[in-house]
Amino acid sequence: MILQHFVFFDSSSTGTTSNTLAVPIDAEALSVQVTGNSSIDITVQGKADSESGNWTTLSVLNLNGFGTASKITADGIYMIGCSGLTQIRVVNGGTAGSVKVFGFLVK
Repeated sequence: MILQHFVFFDSSSTGTTSNTLAVPIDAEALSVQVTGNSSIDITVQGKADSESGNWTTLSVLNLNGFGTASKITADGIYMIGCSGLTQIRVVNGGTAGSVKVFGFLVK
């Protein structure tokens, strides 16, 4: 069941941090689609404690081949576990071009 749709980047340039997605308590995973026209270097970060300033890099599962990584470096659809998290954001560390990142929180 889809809980929420969230646009992290509609057309982000390099070196940008997205708005923060508040994760509802019943969310289990975040499905993310990434498309870009050049260098893609996306890091997904999360927090368990919304009061803390410490963001942690989350592992992503590429749904094309089921490999895991700490960064997204190609167009595709990815899954991120989010049980126990309160916030998620995306950081674009690419060196050129723009990227679109949107996701669905699922239960």
